[in-house]
Amino acid sequence: MGIVESRTLLGVKPTLSLRNISKTYGAVQALTSVSVDFFRGCVHGIVGENGAGKSTLMKVLTGAVSPDNGEYILDGQRILINHPREAQAHGISIVHQELNLFPHRTIAENIFAGRELVKGGRLQIDAMWRRTAEVLKQLEIDLDPDAPVGRLSIASQQMIEIARSVAFDASVLIFDEPTATLAEDDCRILFSLIRKLRASGLVIIYISHRMAEIFDLCDEVTVIKDGRKALSVPTADVDPEQLVSAMIGRRLDEYYPARRGPQSPARSVLKIVGGSGQNLSDINLELRGGEVTGVFGLKGSGRSELAYALWGSPGFREGVVTLDGCPLALTSAGHAMRAGIGFVPEDRKSEGLALELPLCENLLLAKRVLSGWLGGPDPAGAVATQAVFDRVAFAPADPKAPVSSLSGGNQQKVVLSKWLLVDAQVLILAEPTRGVDVGAKAAIYGLLRKLADEGRAILVLSSELPEVLGISDRVLVMRDGTLIAEFPPDTAESEILLKAGGKPYA
Repeated sequence: MGIVESRTLLGVKPTLSLRNISKTYGAVQALTSVSVDFFRGCVHGIVGENGAGKSTLMKVLTGAVSPDNGEYILDGQRILINHPREAQAHGISIVHQELNLFPHRTIAENIFAGRELVKGGRLQIDAMWRRTAEVLKQLEIDLDPDAPVGRLSIASQQMIEIARSVAFDASVLIFDEPTATLAEDDCRILFSLIRKLRASGLVIIYISHRMAEIFDLCDEVTVIKDGRKALSVPTADVDPEQLVSAMIGRRLDEYYPARRGPQSPARSVLKIVGGSGQNLSDINLELRGGEVTGVFGLKGSGRSELAYALWGSPGFREGVVTLDGCPLALTSAGHAMRAGIGFVPEDRKSEGLALELPLCENLLLAKRVLSGWLGGPDPAGAVATQAVFDRVAFAPADPKAPVSSLSGGNQQKVVLSKWLLVDAQVLILAEPTRGVDVGAKAAIYGLLRKLADEGRAILVLSSELPEVLGISDRVLVMRDGTLIAEFPPDTAESEILLKAGGKPYA
Protein backbone atom coordinates (compact mmCIF):
# COMPACT_ATOMS: atom_id res chain seq x y z
CA MET A 1 0.00 0.00 0.00
CA GLY A 2 1.37 3.41 -0.97
CA ILE A 3 1.76 6.51 1.19
CA VAL A 4 -1.19 8.34 -0.34
CA GLU A 5 -3.54 5.38 0.08
CA SER A 6 -2.40 4.90 3.70
CA ARG A 7 -3.10 8.53 4.48
CA THR A 8 -6.51 8.31 2.89
CA LEU A 9 -7.45 5.33 5.06
CA LEU A 10 -6.21 7.17 8.15
CA GLY A 11 -8.21 10.25 7.25
CA VAL A 12 -5.12 12.43 6.76
CA LYS A 13 -5.98 15.40 4.59
CA PRO A 14 -3.51 17.14 2.28
CA THR A 15 -1.93 20.35 3.54
CA LEU A 16 -2.09 21.97 0.11
CA SER A 17 -4.12 20.99 -2.93
CA LEU A 18 -4.20 22.32 -6.46
CA ARG A 19 -7.52 21.52 -8.10
CA ASN A 20 -8.16 21.47 -11.86
CA ILE A 21 -5.52 24.09 -12.66
CA SER A 22 -5.54 25.23 -16.30
CA LYS A 23 -3.49 27.91 -18.00
CA THR A 24 -3.17 29.10 -21.59
CA TYR A 25 -0.69 31.45 -23.23
CA GLY A 26 -2.36 32.61 -26.42
CA ALA A 27 -3.04 29.47 -28.44
CA VAL A 28 -0.77 27.33 -26.24
CA GLN A 29 -2.45 25.21 -23.57
CA ALA A 30 0.29 25.13 -20.92
CA LEU A 31 -1.74 23.31 -18.23
CA THR A 32 -4.95 21.31 -18.49
CA SER A 33 -6.95 20.41 -15.37
CA VAL A 34 -3.95 19.53 -13.20
CA SER A 35 -4.77 18.39 -9.65
CA VAL A 36 -2.06 17.56 -7.09
CA ASP A 37 -2.08 17.02 -3.31
CA PHE A 38 0.87 17.91 -1.06
CA PHE A 39 1.29 16.67 2.54
CA ARG A 40 3.19 17.91 5.58
CA GLY A 41 6.38 16.04 6.36
CA CYS A 42 6.63 14.83 2.79
CA VAL A 43 9.01 15.57 -0.11
CA HIS A 44 6.98 15.62 -3.32
CA GLY A 45 8.93 15.41 -6.57
CA ILE A 46 7.74 17.14 -9.74
CA VAL A 47 9.30 15.82 -12.96
CA GLY A 48 8.76 16.21 -16.67
CA GLU A 49 10.48 17.27 -19.86
CA ASN A 50 11.26 20.90 -20.59
CA GLY A 51 8.07 22.50 -21.81
CA ALA A 52 5.90 19.89 -20.10
CA GLY A 53 4.33 22.46 -17.78
CA LYS A 54 6.34 22.08 -14.56
CA SER A 55 7.48 25.69 -14.51
CA THR A 56 4.01 27.00 -15.28
CA LEU A 57 2.55 24.92 -12.46
CA MET A 58 5.10 26.32 -10.00
CA LYS A 59 4.47 29.86 -11.25
CA VAL A 60 0.78 29.34 -10.57
CA LEU A 61 1.53 27.99 -7.10
CA THR A 62 3.82 30.91 -6.20
CA GLY A 63 1.57 33.62 -7.65
CA ALA A 64 3.89 34.54 -10.53
CA VAL A 65 1.01 33.85 -12.94
CA SER A 66 -2.71 33.43 -12.38
CA PRO A 67 -4.51 30.31 -13.64
CA ASP A 68 -7.42 30.56 -16.05
CA ASN A 69 -9.31 27.96 -14.04
CA GLY A 70 -8.86 25.96 -10.87
CA GLU A 71 -8.47 26.56 -7.16
CA TYR A 72 -6.04 26.41 -4.26
CA ILE A 73 -6.93 24.69 -0.98
CA LEU A 74 -4.69 25.23 2.06
CA ASP A 75 -5.46 23.36 5.30
CA GLY A 76 -8.97 22.69 4.06
CA GLN A 77 -9.71 26.31 3.18
CA ARG A 78 -9.99 27.75 -0.31
CA ILE A 79 -7.49 30.58 -0.80
CA LEU A 80 -6.67 33.06 -3.55
CA ILE A 81 -3.16 33.61 -4.93
CA ASN A 82 -2.77 36.29 -7.57
CA HIS A 83 0.65 37.67 -6.61
CA PRO A 84 3.91 36.33 -5.13
CA ARG A 85 3.32 38.32 -1.94
CA GLU A 86 -0.01 36.55 -1.48
CA ALA A 87 1.74 33.19 -1.85
CA GLN A 88 4.34 34.25 0.73
CA ALA A 89 1.59 35.40 3.08
CA HIS A 90 0.19 31.86 2.89
CA GLY A 91 3.61 30.39 3.71
CA ILE A 92 4.53 29.32 0.16
CA SER A 93 8.14 30.03 -0.81
CA ILE A 94 10.50 28.96 -3.60
CA VAL A 95 14.28 28.52 -3.81
CA HIS A 96 15.11 29.22 -7.45
CA GLN A 97 17.91 27.60 -9.44
CA GLU A 98 19.22 31.11 -10.11
CA LEU A 99 19.81 32.53 -6.63
CA ASN A 100 18.26 35.91 -5.79
CA LEU A 101 20.72 37.39 -3.32
CA PHE A 102 22.57 40.69 -2.91
CA PRO A 103 26.29 39.80 -2.88
CA HIS A 104 27.44 43.02 -1.20
CA ARG A 105 24.99 42.72 1.68
CA THR A 106 25.29 40.60 4.81
CA ILE A 107 23.44 37.38 5.46
CA ALA A 108 21.06 39.15 7.84
CA GLU A 109 20.37 41.90 5.30
CA ASN A 110 19.62 39.30 2.64
CA ILE A 111 17.34 37.32 4.93
CA PHE A 112 15.17 40.40 5.49
CA ALA A 113 15.58 42.06 2.07
CA GLY A 114 12.21 43.52 1.10
CA ARG A 115 10.68 42.45 4.41
CA GLU A 116 12.68 44.53 6.88
CA LEU A 117 11.49 44.82 10.48
CA VAL A 118 10.48 48.41 11.16
CA LYS A 119 9.20 49.97 14.39
CA GLY A 120 8.40 53.63 14.82
CA GLY A 121 9.89 54.35 11.41
CA ARG A 122 13.25 52.81 12.37
CA LEU A 123 14.87 49.60 11.15
CA GLN A 124 15.11 46.98 13.90
CA ILE A 125 18.65 45.91 13.03
CA ASP A 126 19.31 44.03 16.28
CA ALA A 127 16.03 42.13 16.02
CA MET A 128 16.79 41.11 12.42
CA TRP A 129 20.28 39.97 13.42
CA ARG A 130 18.90 37.89 16.32
CA ARG A 131 16.25 36.27 14.12
CA THR A 132 18.88 35.46 11.48
CA ALA A 133 21.16 33.89 14.09
CA GLU A 134 18.21 31.90 15.45
CA VAL A 135 17.29 30.50 12.03
CA LEU A 136 20.90 29.66 11.13
CA LYS A 137 21.23 27.77 14.42
CA GLN A 138 17.91 25.99 13.83
CA LEU A 139 19.11 24.81 10.42
CA GLU A 140 22.61 24.00 11.75
CA ILE A 141 24.21 26.44 9.31
CA ASP A 142 27.49 27.59 10.84
CA LEU A 143 27.71 31.11 9.39
CA ASP A 144 27.96 34.62 10.86
CA PRO A 145 24.86 36.79 10.20
CA ASP A 146 27.27 39.67 9.45
CA ALA A 147 29.15 37.75 6.72
CA PRO A 148 28.88 39.28 3.21
CA VAL A 149 26.95 36.87 0.99
CA GLY A 150 29.25 37.45 -1.98
CA ARG A 151 32.11 35.74 -0.12
CA LEU A 152 30.14 32.53 0.40
CA SER A 153 30.23 29.43 -1.77
CA ILE A 154 27.28 28.72 -4.06
CA ALA A 155 26.19 25.96 -1.67
CA SER A 156 26.25 28.34 1.31
CA GLN A 157 24.35 30.98 -0.66
CA GLN A 158 21.69 28.39 -1.36
CA MET A 159 21.45 27.71 2.37
CA ILE A 160 20.80 31.44 2.89
CA GLU A 161 17.93 31.27 0.37
CA ILE A 162 16.45 28.42 2.39
CA ALA A 163 17.00 30.26 5.68
CA ARG A 164 15.20 33.30 4.26
CA SER A 165 12.10 31.17 3.68
CA VAL A 166 12.28 29.56 7.12
CA ALA A 167 12.72 32.96 8.80
CA PHE A 168 9.27 33.95 7.60
CA ASP A 169 7.62 30.71 8.68
CA ALA A 170 7.23 29.07 5.27
CA SER A 171 5.09 25.96 5.48
CA VAL A 172 5.51 25.02 1.79
CA LEU A 173 9.04 25.17 0.36
CA ILE A 174 9.71 24.61 -3.34
CA PHE A 175 13.16 23.66 -4.65
CA ASP A 176 13.73 24.28 -8.37
CA GLU A 177 16.68 22.20 -9.69
CA PRO A 178 18.70 22.98 -6.52
CA THR A 179 21.69 20.75 -7.34
CA ALA A 180 22.33 22.09 -10.85
CA THR A 181 25.48 23.97 -9.77
CA LEU A 182 26.49 21.96 -6.69
CA ALA A 183 29.38 19.56 -6.18
CA GLU A 184 28.68 16.09 -4.78
CA ASP A 185 29.59 16.97 -1.18
CA ASP A 186 27.40 20.08 -1.34
CA CYS A 187 24.52 17.92 -2.58
CA ARG A 188 24.86 15.73 0.50
CA ILE A 189 24.66 18.79 2.75
CA LEU A 190 21.60 20.07 0.91
CA PHE A 191 19.85 16.70 1.10
CA SER A 192 20.54 16.51 4.82
CA LEU A 193 18.96 19.94 5.29
CA ILE A 194 15.92 19.01 3.19
CA ARG A 195 15.40 15.92 5.34
CA LYS A 196 15.52 18.09 8.47
CA LEU A 197 12.92 20.42 6.98
CA ARG A 198 10.74 17.45 6.11
CA ALA A 199 11.05 16.12 9.66
CA SER A 200 10.01 19.53 11.01
CA GLY A 201 6.69 19.18 9.20
CA LEU A 202 7.16 21.34 6.10
CA VAL A 203 5.70 20.50 2.72
CA ILE A 204 8.68 20.12 0.38
CA ILE A 205 8.19 20.28 -3.40
CA TYR A 206 11.29 19.17 -5.29
CA ILE A 207 11.76 19.77 -9.03
CA SER A 208 14.62 17.90 -10.70
CA HIS A 209 15.72 16.22 -13.93
CA ARG A 210 17.88 13.79 -11.94
CA MET A 211 16.14 10.48 -11.33
CA ALA A 212 18.59 9.43 -8.61
CA GLU A 213 17.65 12.49 -6.56
CA ILE A 214 13.92 11.85 -6.98
CA PHE A 215 14.22 8.30 -5.68
CA ASP A 216 16.73 9.27 -2.99
CA LEU A 217 14.75 12.15 -1.50
CA CYS A 218 11.10 12.08 -2.51
CA ASP A 219 8.22 10.31 -0.82
CA GLU A 220 5.87 10.99 -3.73
CA VAL A 221 6.35 12.03 -7.34
CA THR A 222 4.14 13.64 -9.95
CA VAL A 223 4.88 13.54 -13.68
CA ILE A 224 3.72 16.45 -15.84
CA LYS A 225 3.56 15.71 -19.57
CA ASP A 226 2.14 17.99 -22.25
CA GLY A 227 0.50 20.16 -19.59
CA ARG A 228 -1.34 17.29 -17.92
CA LYS A 229 -0.73 15.13 -14.88
CA ALA A 230 0.50 11.85 -16.35
CA LEU A 231 1.28 10.09 -13.06
CA SER A 232 1.19 10.84 -9.33
CA VAL A 233 2.31 8.04 -7.00
CA PRO A 234 4.46 7.24 -3.96
CA THR A 235 8.03 6.74 -5.16
CA ALA A 236 8.01 3.35 -3.43
CA ASP A 237 5.34 2.23 -5.90
CA VAL A 238 7.20 3.15 -9.08
CA ASP A 239 10.58 2.35 -10.62
CA PRO A 240 12.83 4.48 -12.85
CA GLU A 241 11.61 2.73 -16.00
CA GLN A 242 7.97 3.52 -15.26
CA LEU A 243 8.79 7.10 -14.32
CA VAL A 244 10.82 7.81 -17.44
CA SER A 245 8.18 6.10 -19.58
CA ALA A 246 5.55 8.43 -18.17
CA MET A 247 7.78 11.42 -18.88
CA ILE A 248 8.92 10.68 -22.43
CA GLY A 249 6.29 8.27 -23.70
CA ARG A 250 8.63 5.34 -24.35
CA ARG A 251 10.37 2.57 -22.44
CA LEU A 252 13.63 3.11 -20.57
CA ASP A 253 15.37 0.42 -22.65
CA GLU A 254 14.85 2.74 -25.62
CA TYR A 255 16.45 5.66 -23.75
CA TYR A 256 20.05 4.88 -24.70
CA PRO A 257 20.78 4.09 -28.37
CA ALA A 258 21.85 0.58 -29.30
CA ARG A 259 25.57 0.04 -29.69
CA ARG A 260 26.98 -1.45 -32.85
CA GLY A 261 27.87 -5.12 -32.83
CA PRO A 262 31.47 -6.40 -32.84
CA GLN A 263 33.61 -4.41 -35.25
CA SER A 264 37.08 -4.72 -36.69
CA PRO A 265 39.70 -2.81 -34.66
CA ALA A 266 38.77 0.86 -34.68
CA ARG A 267 41.07 3.50 -36.18
CA SER A 268 43.17 5.38 -33.64
CA VAL A 269 42.41 9.08 -34.04
CA LEU A 270 43.68 11.03 -31.02
CA LYS A 271 46.27 9.54 -28.69
CA ILE A 272 47.96 10.90 -25.56
CA VAL A 273 50.90 9.10 -23.94
CA GLY A 274 52.32 10.20 -20.59
CA GLY A 275 50.35 13.44 -20.54
CA SER A 276 50.67 15.70 -17.52
CA GLY A 277 49.39 19.18 -16.79
CA GLN A 278 47.23 21.13 -14.38
CA ASN A 279 46.18 18.55 -11.73
CA LEU A 280 46.90 15.78 -14.26
CA SER A 281 49.61 13.12 -14.35
CA ASP A 282 50.53 10.18 -16.59
CA ILE A 283 47.47 10.42 -18.84
CA ASN A 284 47.37 7.59 -21.37
CA LEU A 285 44.31 7.86 -23.56
CA GLU A 286 43.35 6.70 -27.04
CA LEU A 287 40.23 7.90 -28.84
CA ARG A 288 39.12 5.78 -31.77
CA GLY A 289 36.96 6.55 -34.75
CA GLY A 290 33.48 5.06 -34.52
CA GLU A 291 33.56 4.82 -30.72
CA VAL A 292 32.07 6.68 -27.78
CA THR A 293 34.62 6.64 -24.97
CA GLY A 294 33.27 7.54 -21.56
CA VAL A 295 35.28 8.95 -18.66
CA PHE A 296 33.65 8.78 -15.24
CA GLY A 297 35.08 10.66 -12.30
CA LEU A 298 33.87 12.29 -9.12
CA LYS A 299 34.36 15.94 -8.18
CA GLY A 300 38.08 16.66 -7.90
CA SER A 301 39.11 13.58 -9.89
CA GLY A 302 40.66 15.69 -12.66
CA ARG A 303 37.82 14.99 -15.08
CA SER A 304 37.27 18.67 -15.93
CA GLU A 305 41.01 19.37 -16.19
CA LEU A 306 41.37 16.51 -18.67
CA ALA A 307 38.64 17.95 -20.87
CA TYR A 308 40.35 21.35 -21.00
CA ALA A 309 43.79 19.81 -21.59
CA LEU A 310 42.44 17.97 -24.63
CA TRP A 311 41.06 21.30 -25.81
CA GLY A 312 44.48 22.92 -25.35
CA SER A 313 43.25 25.33 -22.70
CA PRO A 314 45.70 24.83 -21.08
CA GLY A 315 47.29 21.92 -22.90
CA PHE A 316 49.49 19.17 -21.52
CA ARG A 317 52.85 20.34 -20.16
CA GLU A 318 54.44 16.97 -20.85
CA GLY A 319 53.65 13.91 -22.92
CA VAL A 320 53.16 13.00 -26.56
CA VAL A 321 49.97 13.87 -28.44
CA THR A 322 49.29 12.43 -31.90
CA LEU A 323 46.40 12.89 -34.32
CA ASP A 324 46.00 10.18 -36.96
CA GLY A 325 49.53 9.09 -36.10
CA CYS A 326 51.11 12.53 -36.59
CA PRO A 327 52.50 14.68 -33.75
CA LEU A 328 50.11 17.41 -32.63
CA ALA A 329 51.02 20.58 -30.73
CA LEU A 330 47.91 20.86 -28.58
CA THR A 331 48.76 24.10 -26.77
CA SER A 332 45.72 26.27 -27.46
CA ALA A 333 42.05 26.09 -28.36
CA GLY A 334 42.98 27.42 -31.80
CA HIS A 335 45.32 24.48 -32.37
CA ALA A 336 42.56 22.09 -31.32
CA MET A 337 40.00 23.68 -33.65
CA ARG A 338 42.35 23.62 -36.64
CA ALA A 339 43.11 19.97 -35.90
CA GLY A 340 39.41 19.12 -36.16
CA ILE A 341 38.68 18.87 -32.44
CA GLY A 342 35.40 20.26 -31.11
CA PHE A 343 34.61 20.96 -27.45
CA VAL A 344 31.28 21.10 -25.61
CA PRO A 345 32.10 22.63 -22.17
CA GLU A 346 30.39 21.95 -18.84
CA ASP A 347 28.99 25.48 -18.65
CA ARG A 348 27.41 26.05 -22.04
CA LYS A 349 26.01 29.45 -21.09
CA SER A 350 29.31 31.11 -20.19
CA GLU A 351 31.71 29.13 -22.39
CA GLY A 352 29.79 27.49 -25.22
CA LEU A 353 27.35 30.19 -26.32
CA ALA A 354 27.08 33.91 -26.92
CA LEU A 355 23.71 34.32 -25.22
CA GLU A 356 22.98 37.75 -26.67
CA LEU A 357 23.39 36.53 -30.27
CA PRO A 358 20.76 34.72 -32.37
CA LEU A 359 21.02 30.96 -32.39
CA CYS A 360 21.96 30.97 -36.10
CA GLU A 361 24.93 33.24 -35.33
CA ASN A 362 26.00 30.97 -32.48
CA LEU A 363 25.98 28.06 -34.88
CA LEU A 364 28.41 29.91 -37.18
CA LEU A 365 30.92 30.90 -34.47
CA ALA A 366 33.42 28.08 -35.04
CA LYS A 367 33.10 28.35 -38.83
CA ARG A 368 33.82 32.06 -38.75
CA VAL A 369 36.84 31.71 -36.48
CA LEU A 370 38.36 29.01 -38.69
CA SER A 371 37.63 30.83 -41.94
CA GLY A 372 38.56 34.28 -40.67
CA TRP A 373 35.13 35.58 -41.73
CA LEU A 374 34.18 37.69 -38.70
CA GLY A 375 32.00 40.41 -40.19
CA GLY A 376 28.68 40.77 -41.99
CA PRO A 377 26.16 38.13 -43.06
CA ASP A 378 27.50 34.93 -44.58
CA PRO A 379 25.15 33.95 -47.45
CA ALA A 380 26.37 30.36 -47.49
CA GLY A 381 25.96 30.18 -43.74
CA ALA A 382 22.15 30.11 -43.83
CA VAL A 383 22.11 27.06 -46.11
CA ALA A 384 24.72 25.27 -44.02
CA THR A 385 22.88 26.16 -40.83
CA GLN A 386 19.64 24.62 -42.07
CA ALA A 387 21.47 21.48 -43.14
CA VAL A 388 22.92 21.06 -39.64
CA PHE A 389 19.52 21.71 -38.03
CA ASP A 390 18.12 18.90 -40.18
CA ARG A 391 20.92 16.54 -39.09
CA VAL A 392 20.29 17.08 -35.39
CA ALA A 393 16.48 17.06 -35.74
CA PHE A 394 16.17 20.62 -34.49
CA ALA A 395 13.48 22.85 -35.95
CA PRO A 396 13.68 26.26 -34.23
CA ALA A 397 10.61 28.45 -34.55
CA ASP A 398 12.86 31.42 -35.30
CA PRO A 399 16.58 30.90 -36.10
CA LYS A 400 17.11 34.62 -35.44
CA ALA A 401 15.78 34.43 -31.87
CA PRO A 402 18.34 34.90 -29.06
CA VAL A 403 19.90 31.59 -28.13
CA SER A 404 19.13 32.48 -24.49
CA SER A 405 15.43 31.88 -25.26
CA LEU A 406 15.98 28.18 -25.96
CA SER A 407 15.58 25.30 -23.53
CA GLY A 408 18.73 23.74 -22.07
CA GLY A 409 18.46 20.78 -24.43
CA ASN A 410 18.18 22.93 -27.53
CA GLN A 411 21.01 25.19 -26.37
CA GLN A 412 23.18 22.10 -26.07
CA LYS A 413 22.22 21.04 -29.59
CA VAL A 414 23.41 24.44 -30.84
CA VAL A 415 26.78 24.06 -29.06
CA LEU A 416 27.24 20.58 -30.52
CA SER A 417 26.00 21.55 -33.98
CA LYS A 418 28.55 24.33 -34.48
CA TRP A 419 31.22 21.63 -34.55
CA LEU A 420 29.30 19.62 -37.14
CA LEU A 421 29.27 22.71 -39.33
CA VAL A 422 33.09 22.58 -39.47
CA ASP A 423 33.12 18.76 -39.69
CA ALA A 424 35.08 18.20 -36.45
CA GLN A 425 36.24 14.58 -36.31
CA VAL A 426 36.95 14.51 -32.57
CA LEU A 427 34.27 15.70 -30.15
CA ILE A 428 34.98 16.24 -26.45
CA LEU A 429 31.87 16.69 -24.31
CA ALA A 430 32.04 17.60 -20.62
CA GLU A 431 28.80 16.90 -18.71
CA PRO A 432 26.85 16.94 -22.01
CA THR A 433 23.39 16.66 -20.47
CA ARG A 434 23.74 18.82 -17.36
CA GLY A 435 20.50 20.75 -16.78
CA VAL A 436 18.78 18.94 -19.64
CA ASP A 437 15.45 17.11 -19.35
CA VAL A 438 15.14 13.38 -20.01
CA GLY A 439 13.61 13.76 -23.47
CA ALA A 440 16.42 16.05 -24.63
CA LYS A 441 18.96 13.69 -23.05
CA ALA A 442 17.67 10.82 -25.15
CA ALA A 443 17.93 12.98 -28.28
CA ILE A 444 21.53 13.97 -27.45
CA TYR A 445 22.50 10.35 -26.74
CA GLY A 446 21.03 9.29 -30.08
CA LEU A 447 22.92 12.05 -31.87
CA LEU A 448 26.24 11.09 -30.26
CA ARG A 449 25.79 7.48 -31.31
CA LYS A 450 24.96 8.59 -34.86
CA LEU A 451 28.08 10.77 -35.01
CA ALA A 452 30.23 7.89 -33.75
CA ASP A 453 28.72 5.56 -36.33
CA GLU A 454 29.80 8.07 -39.00
CA GLY A 455 33.40 7.50 -37.90
CA ARG A 456 33.99 10.31 -35.42
CA ALA A 457 35.84 9.82 -32.15
CA ILE A 458 33.58 10.87 -29.27
CA LEU A 459 34.75 11.46 -25.69
CA VAL A 460 32.15 11.99 -22.96
CA LEU A 461 33.37 13.09 -19.52
CA SER A 462 30.61 12.90 -16.93
CA SER A 463 29.89 12.61 -13.22
CA GLU A 464 26.65 10.73 -14.00
CA LEU A 465 27.59 7.06 -14.01
CA PRO A 466 24.36 5.72 -15.62
CA GLU A 467 24.96 8.14 -18.50
CA VAL A 468 28.54 6.96 -19.03
CA LEU A 469 27.51 3.30 -18.93
CA GLY A 470 24.51 3.89 -21.19
CA ILE A 471 26.24 5.58 -24.11
CA SER A 472 29.87 4.39 -24.03
CA ASP A 473 31.65 1.61 -25.88
CA ARG A 474 34.48 1.83 -23.34
CA VAL A 475 34.35 3.23 -19.80
CA LEU A 476 37.44 4.79 -18.22
CA VAL A 477 37.61 5.74 -14.54
CA MET A 478 39.46 8.85 -13.40
CA ARG A 479 40.80 9.45 -9.92
CA ASP A 480 43.47 11.73 -8.43
CA GLY A 481 44.29 13.30 -11.78
CA THR A 482 44.90 10.12 -13.76
CA LEU A 483 43.00 7.38 -15.60
CA ILE A 484 43.15 4.32 -13.37
CA ALA A 485 40.99 1.65 -14.99
CA GLU A 486 38.97 0.63 -18.04
CA PHE A 487 35.69 -1.31 -17.92
CA PRO A 488 33.20 -2.66 -20.44
CA PRO A 489 29.85 -0.80 -20.36
CA ASP A 490 27.99 -3.76 -18.82
CA THR A 491 30.01 -3.48 -15.58
CA ALA A 492 28.00 -3.03 -12.38
CA GLU A 493 27.72 0.58 -11.20
CA SER A 494 28.89 -0.38 -7.70
CA GLU A 495 32.18 -1.77 -9.02
CA ILE A 496 32.99 1.39 -10.97
CA LEU A 497 31.89 3.68 -8.15
CA LEU A 498 34.12 1.81 -5.72
CA LYS A 499 37.07 2.19 -8.09
CA ALA A 500 36.36 5.92 -8.43
CA GLY A 501 36.40 6.32 -4.65
CA GLY A 502 32.80 7.38 -4.29
CA LYS A 503 29.62 6.21 -2.62
CA PRO A 504 25.90 6.79 -3.17
CA TYR A 505 24.18 9.74 -1.50
CA ALA A 506 23.25 8.92 2.09
